[in-house]
Amino acid sequence: MPLQASDFALVSRLLDEAMDLAPADVRVWLEALPPEHAHLRRPLREMLAAKNSATQCRFLESGPRLENDDDAGDDGLAVGGLVGPYRLVRELGRGGMGVVWLANRADGHFERQIALKLPRLGRVEGLGARMARERRIGALLEHPHIARLYDAGVDADGRSYIAMEYVDGLAIDAWCKEHACTVAQQLKLFVQVVRAVAYAHGRLVVHRDLKPANILVNRQAQVRLLDFGIAKLMEEAATTPTLTHELGRLMTRHYASPEQIAGKPVGVATDVYSLGVTLFELLAGTSPYRPTRDTPAALEEAVLLGHLPLPSSAALDPGRQRALRGDIDAILSKALALDPQARYPSADSMADDIERHLAGERIGARRAGWWHGLRLRARRHRVPLSLVVLLLVAGAAGSASTWLQARRASQEAERARIVTAFVSDLFRVHADSALQGPRPGSEPGASFLAGPAEPAGSGATASSQAAQNAVADMIQGRFSDRPDLLAQLYGAVAGIYADLGVGQLAVDFAGLQLQWLVTTGADSPTRAAALSLLSRAYTVHRRYEPAEQQARAAVALLPDLRSDQALEAHADLAAILLSGGKTDEVNAIFAAIERSLPLSQRQPSVALARMLEVHGALAEIENRFDEARALWQRGLNMAIALDGPTSRHGNAIRFRLAVEELARNRLRDARRNMADYTEALAATGFAGRIQTALAASRFAEVGSAMGLIAPAEARALHEDARRVVTDAGPALPRSRLATVEVRLGALALQFGDLATARELLLRAVPVAQAASDGLIDARGFATRLGELAMASGDHDEAARQLQRRRDLRVRSGGGRSPAAVFDWVLLSHNELMRGDAAAALAFLDAAPDFAASSGDLHAAGLEYRHAIAEQRVRIALQEGQIAVAQAALPPEYGVEPWVDVAMPTLATHALRGEVLCAAGRPAAGLPYLQASLRELESAQSPVSPALARLRAVAGLCAWRLGDAAMARRLATLSQAALATQPQVSAWYRRPLAALQAAQGAGC
Repeated sequence: MPLQASDFALVSRLLDEAMDLAPADVRVWLEALPPEHAHLRRPLREMLAAKNSATQCRFLESGPRLENDDDAGDDGLAVGGLVGPYRLVRELGRGGMGVVWLANRADGHFERQIALKLPRLGRVEGLGARMARERRIGALLEHPHIARLYDAGVDADGRSYIAMEYVDGLAIDAWCKEHACTVAQQLKLFVQVVRAVAYAHGRLVVHRDLKPANILVNRQAQVRLLDFGIAKLMEEAATTPTLTHELGRLMTRHYASPEQIAGKPVGVATDVYSLGVTLFELLAGTSPYRPTRDTPAALEEAVLLGHLPLPSSAALDPGRQRALRGDIDAILSKALALDPQARYPSADSMADDIERHLAGERIGARRAGWWHGLRLRARRHRVPLSLVVLLLVAGAAGSASTWLQARRASQEAERARIVTAFVSDLFRVHADSALQGPRPGSEPGASFLAGPAEPAGSGATASSQAAQNAVADMIQGRFSDRPDLLAQLYGAVAGIYADLGVGQLAVDFAGLQLQWLVTTGADSPTRAAALSLLSRAYTVHRRYEPAEQQARAAVALLPDLRSDQALEAHADLAAILLSGGKTDEVNAIFAAIERSLPLSQRQPSVALARMLEVHGALAEIENRFDEARALWQRGLNMAIALDGPTSRHGNAIRFRLAVEELARNRLRDARRNMADYTEALAATGFAGRIQTALAASRFAEVGSAMGLIAPAEARALHEDARRVVTDAGPALPRSRLATVEVRLGALALQFGDLATARELLLRAVPVAQAASDGLIDARGFATRLGELAMASGDHDEAARQLQRRRDLRVRSGGGRSPAAVFDWVLLSHNELMRGDAAAALAFLDAAPDFAASSGDLHAAGLEYRHAIAEQRVRIALQEGQIAVAQAALPPEYGVEPWVDVAMPTLATHALRGEVLCAAGRPAAGLPYLQASLRELESAQSPVSPALARLRAVAGLCAWRLGDAAMARRLATLSQAALATQPQVSAWYRRPLAALQAAQGAGC
């Protein structure tokens, strides 16, 4: 009969009675047990039979079988059997808490051998959820000296299982014995162990059961730690308070800390103690404990008393005694201190001391010895030392205060570091788990882009909710006993999602943080910071109205405009207002800031850097780019100097600079800033890699639109971002994939592949548009849809979208900016393509006066200034008014053929050649057309309608020049392209019709 949980206390008491009996007396004692204890005879007999010097530790760490052990599933298993998705290969070992098998994945998801642990946890309600959570947390530990936890769950037969990396090696004590390791060799090996434990602590995971059996060494002398998190998992699997208590005590007593034995909370110090016991045994060759009897109770008493010998005195070999005396005695005495506060504060500090000892340096554990030595020296040098003491005392008052402040700051910084590392890895694990599921989309093929992705729908919301639930469950499960950390963790999660552009989840977790802070009565500055984070989350989510509401609430809590926090809150509000075109209110904010404390008089701070960024954005909107660039550069330098190269504010400014420089033809400066941005984000881990891919896609979008980045490079960057977003699965919302696909669609449109552009844009724009209420985003979507409709011949839809683009720019405050001229030119050109020259002219006549371009290195911005005049030339040409076209043609102003790549439908450089050819000067005009063709042929699809039109125009010019062969070749290419893409505006076909008519007439 298996033991009940209630039997544990009785078994422990009976063992204490029997352990001192001679073997001959044990049988009599067992037979004398009363009838109510008869079911205990067999387990007691088995445990007492194991009592000898060679197996004592194994006995003490195993424990009796529990009720439901048989349900756990280690009985009846055989080679080739299945447990969940795993096929059993051979048994590796068994103990009181379960059995371990070598196994393979049976469903083909991956090919590797694993160690499959089958713990005796029985059928427990909620066990599957607990194991799933532990699986996710275990996946945080990616370290070369920690065996990976691949999976944990409960199979269809109710058997719990834990799949871990299979390590072919020996326990560290056996390995050292087999290789006859010296003390130094053992210490070097053990440093691997301690550093691995420190890494896990940095992810807020405590082992709880460190011992030689859980520390294997492989053939390459590399350590692998086993069973991280399993002790906690097994403890939480208990179904009754008694069983919970007893399972908690089914730790390996011999290596357990005093607080574990006493049933107190465990933490970093617990693992440090277990490391100390293990290292003591490894070096001294014996246990640090001397229990009065060979019973569990006596061992626990020895642990709780804490009267441990020095390893140098416990070692039997004289050579070892000498090697351990001094530093090693001090290191282990500190690690094995009875009071957790007296132990090493971290595993890293223990490893540091071991490495100092190996390097012949002074160790931290012997600082008291240094003071003793100093006192001896002081006696010999009393007079000169007294002068030093006076100086020290004189500065003591200020130094003590400074030291305490620094200590507090250091502790807070370390806490923030641990939280950020945990949350960053948490997100990575969540994203990694998505890789096991189906991925939307397909790999790139022979066409411009990969096949269609899975259509967006309600699954996007469901995925977002699933992601929130998974991450929140992990945080609450791991830190339910640390309410002081919960708000910080929620904020860290929100910040990471905001950095990745995952707006909905950023909003969700920022909201959880704010709710927690309000519930716990946090002060105004703390709540203001949370409101600012929530505002940033809404901004990332492209929900500018609630973003503005939260930003105003944060500002209201910070009335003192002289403070850095108030300055940054006002900068955040101003940035949101700019996105809505509310420049007057932004100028009022700057005026209020200047009245309180001018920016020029403030000390450098991250808040000031942020305000300089927003001030630069205002200057850029008002067409003062050179001023904006100087403000951004100043803010960038300040943020990097204060926060280091990975500064979030600094890199946000750096990326803004890269994009704005690119938009003004400063390609070299733009690429330099983009390279610095990429390098900085690469150092921030998984989240940084996603940010980098998405930012590179945005950079490619602007560069290709300017004609500065080749389509092949831009397409590669977009597809890389698409793969990154797709691989993240439900960890990123569908709108992020849609945003990338809109960019790919825009590139396909510019490339002249209308079929791909149509498929991508009509699918992706609605998804991306639904995720944003920003004017700038909406203008971009209208532009893409308007240009697609115009090229496809749907000129009514094009007019609607292009008018919307124009109106949105006016609403955002940029209606008279240099770039706004193309709003009117495109509206005019749509009417020209429709065949309505009068309407085309009407749009040009109604256009307002536009500001001159500032900071554009190409042609001094004259492209903008001459855009309307050039459109009048196109209208005159189409109407056959050749003299009018010649008169309206602006003088040459440095426009090169490559500018036609940016807007091939307008083809500014080729326009001059077209006019000259029409005016009877084909010899002068054809070189312009040929130069433009060379550029477009390298940057456009062979079937691009814009390229087909230009070939026909050049062919007509060549025919007039008398080059019939060139004319025929260009006509053939033009006809083939237009036949391949029939759904295009008739405007693209008109020059080919004219060329064919000329060839047919023989003129």
